[in-house]
Amino acid sequence: MNATSVDELRAGAPQPEVSDARLDKVRELLIGDHARETEMRLAALAQRVADLEGLVARQLDQLSSRIEDAARVGESGRRAAFDELARHVAGLAEQIRSLSKS
Repeated sequence: MNATSVDELRAGAPQPEVSDARLDKVRELLIGDHARETEMRLAALAQRVADLEGLVARQLDQLSSRIEDAARVGESGRRAAFDELARHVAGLAEQIRSLSKS
């Protein structure tokens, strides 16, 4: 018989690898299919997360571009409104001068 004696256990003698192999076989029989299925699901979820990260990054880039475009349009609109206001002020100043001369 190859059983480990109590003295060997107390001394820290290594256990035979045969029991490890048998234990691995039992684990494989009990949870092997479940573990493989879980690993496949995790891989699928990891791929889905990667896809979603890519989608979010593209959408953020598009949104950033739209915001920049809107800012440019807003800036040019403000500039045009300011120029128009300046023309009106200049026109009013001219009218005031002409009224003060009369």
